[in-house]
Amino acid sequence: MAQIDVLQQRLAEAETAYHALMTGERIVSISIEGRGQSYIPTDAGKLSAYIDRLKGEIARLSGSPRRGPVRVVF
Repeated sequence: MAQIDVLQQRLAEAETAYHALMTGERIVSISIEGRGQSYIPTDAGKLSAYIDRLKGEIARLSGSPRRGPVRVVF
């Protein structure tokens, strides 16, 4: 469970950073395991993808089923 706790902490930090980035508060810097990464508004998609990956990993480790792709049929 410790790994899930770490992932949840990273997710909270990433979501806070995403909010700050999207509201124009500042350029966001995140440090994970000693490696730093800065995000600017044009990197919002990368930060969003990182958040999605964290959510998926948390769901996988906690046994929560992930939704499959949404398909539209005409």
